[in-house]
Amino acid sequence: MSYANEQVRALARVVIQLEEPCAIGTGAENEASDMPFYVDANGIPMIPGTSIAGMLRAAFLAHTRDEGRTDALFGYQRRGLGQGSRVRITSAHLHDEDDRPVDGALVGHSPSNFIQTIAVGDVRDHVALDAFGAAKERAKFDRQVLYSGIRFTFDIELLGAADEREQIIDDRALLLGLLASGRTRLGARVHSAHGAFRLVRASGIVLDLADAHDFSAYNDLPVALDAPFGDPLDVPSVQDSRFAQVRLSLNARSFFSVAGGREEDSPHDLGVIVVSTGQEKTKKPDIVPMRSRRVRWSRDNKGTLSKPTLLIPGSAIKGALSHRVAFHYNRLAGDWATAAQHVDAHSLEQNAGVRELFGYARDDEREDVESRGGKVYVPELVLSKADTVVLTHNGIDAFTGGTRMNVLFTEEVISPMTIELTLHIERADDISALSLRALRLAIQDLEQGRLVLGGGHSRGHGRFESSQPTIYTNLGGEP
Repeated sequence: MSYANEQVRALARVVIQLEEPCAIGTGAENEASDMPFYVDANGIPMIPGTSIAGMLRAAFLAHTRDEGRTDALFGYQRRGLGQGSRVRITSAHLHDEDDRPVDGALVGHSPSNFIQTIAVGDVRDHVALDAFGAAKERAKFDRQVLYSGIRFTFDIELLGAADEREQIIDDRALLLGLLASGRTRLGARVHSAHGAFRLVRASGIVLDLADAHDFSAYNDLPVALDAPFGDPLDVPSVQDSRFAQVRLSLNARSFFSVAGGREEDSPHDLGVIVVSTGQEKTKKPDIVPMRSRRVRWSRDNKGTLSKPTLLIPGSAIKGALSHRVAFHYNRLAGDWATAAQHVDAHSLEQNAGVRELFGYARDDEREDVESRGGKVYVPELVLSKADTVVLTHNGIDAFTGGTRMNVLFTEEVISPMTIELTLHIERADDISALSLRALRLAIQDLEQGRLVLGGGHSRGHGRFESSQPTIYTNLGGEP
């Protein structure tokens, strides 16, 4: 593509802040994780410009529903025809504790302790479940994610002809509005509480390279992302009535917990033991709920890392809902498994309702079946005011009913409390009535204590009941 006629440049420098953990993998594993985060030449996490461009293209197309306009802006290539993108996006670089992006090679010194600490992030364990809710064979893996609260900076540049000046300014405003909407998400597992962010600030400038003064100003623009850039931009959020929400207020009827946390993050000390090396060590609970840290910013934009805080990951909520949606969808459709069929053919990603609401992965055995993202987003619940207790359990002999030798373990669980849960549903008007009905019934099961969240349900954990009427916004289907 020739840029001879693309003389107008609409530029923006953007600062975003992660509101949920973010996962952008390299595609190769290392010693720390099966799926490590993408890093720059300094070993510091970064977001590739291609990831941002792909996210913005998908958001732009979903909002405008105009494939021709999307192709004209972001380019395309198909059947020997193509056009280059008129949007240029740099990679996004991480901010240090002074709210400055770490851009460029660090020569002669190492990253600060703050950078080194947040660069490690969390390693989240994942396991796929079968139709019966048990772990599937060989479906265990982990993924490195960045903490919530981390900030990044990147640049956006739009190119246009002289008579397209107003159009590219409008397109820049729309792209920034999509970034500010709170609905665009970065990286992997975006439907399981990963990748949400907010727009912190943006500055911009519009230049016409046919003008000598603007041409000189364009050449003098700073490449470093921490340098002053343009004028502040007022960015209104882009709203879309096709997005629906379901808001629930749930009272825990019992203890609950999503295990998988690190023992050292637990505040409970159960005494001192001597390890095999002869050293003394504080005993922690054997089963610990998930916790995570986040970066917090003061009013003068100084970053600090918080202590580990209890949470319920979005995948724990999404997994429970998807299994119950499969049950109700099959029941409503009268689609029953027969002796000649395996139950997997009616559940999980093979279920039409689950596929429509929660998406599905690519089928390695069928080249014509590609992956597709779901329409239901489940945010992560941070339980900053939760209390925990430690329960002691004995293993029971199945024959004698007595206590088994050396089968004593402790479990840290979250005390009963009220949680506020919100489900975000995109393109709700495109979802079939049957899938919506199955989703509503699954939510009712959660409200009435028939659907548990987290682990230990055989011990009575994880049952909730609705404390207030559930609020459905822009969601059709039968109540």
